[in-house]
Amino acid sequence: MKIIFAVFVFLAACSGYQDQPKDFGAIQAQGASAPPPREVPRTDTDLDPVGFDETFQEFLDKYVVILPGKYDTRIKYKAYSNDLKKKDAQTLSLRTEIINYFGSDTYEGLNLDEKIAFITNAYNFFVIDLIARKYPIKQIFEATPGEEVFKVNFINLAGQNMSLDYLEKTKLAKVLKTKLGNPNGNLTDARLHFALICGAKGCPILLDKVYKAETLEEQLTDITKKSFALPRIIQEKSSHYSLIKLFEWYKDDFNNHSSSDLPSVSNHKDFIARYFPGTFNSAKILKVDIEYNWDLNQI
Repeated sequence: MKIIFAVFVFLAACSGYQDQPKDFGAIQAQGASAPPPREVPRTDTDLDPVGFDETFQEFLDKYVVILPGKYDTRIKYKAYSNDLKKKDAQTLSLRTEIINYFGSDTYEGLNLDEKIAFITNAYNFFVIDLIARKYPIKQIFEATPGEEVFKVNFINLAGQNMSLDYLEKTKLAKVLKTKLGNPNGNLTDARLHFALICGAKGCPILLDKVYKAETLEEQLTDITKKSFALPRIIQEKSSHYSLIKLFEWYKDDFNNHSSSDLPSVSNHKDFIARYFPGTFNSAKILKVDIEYNWDLNQI
């Protein structure tokens, strides 16, 4: 009986441990840095940018669901995973065309806004695709050993095999800095943190539309405003505003934001006030105390 009881207690403890919130900042700090990309063969594609937009929109229409009420979306990971397993012809064709487009030499000929849209679409697709290939899992961290999912090279972008971290923090960051005219400086566009998804309920919204260069500014502002309308991102309390952990993990980006609709900021409050729905009370303090729910944003 003592042995059985001890096993029960151990299992209960393990179960409770799994339910504890992930400290993404600690995981990123404690793990190894993202490895440099390595050269891989570029892929051939029959798609031009317009053809890609149509193909990726078809993928989004098939696997992204808009929830009723305030704008929010969920992803049909199980359905996508099942379609891959049963080798659904339409799904396999969509997936192959999208992956081949991202791995082709198309990226090199794009302008800066086109590159930002390209990388944003790529990041979001490869998160969805990775989770679907590893499904059933409860969180994206389970997709690779050691919770290193953001630092594993598995993305072919223009003939470079890279990680999600490298794609966001090196590839995208470089394009943003170049667009803002300070390739070696600190300026960036923090709105991108509400456009890139991580496959979790706590993360910002996956836009159900393809990001495009011609509508990029409008889309980034719109998705940031839509995110700020959700209580998992920001909540107004009597004496303060509660913020999602993103504002802690990427505090330097929010303090160095610059975009056409908000050229400069002095601190987080300037950024929040610009995109907050309704009236923002700048007298209230900010507290980063909304825990991030890493369970899959699935339906």
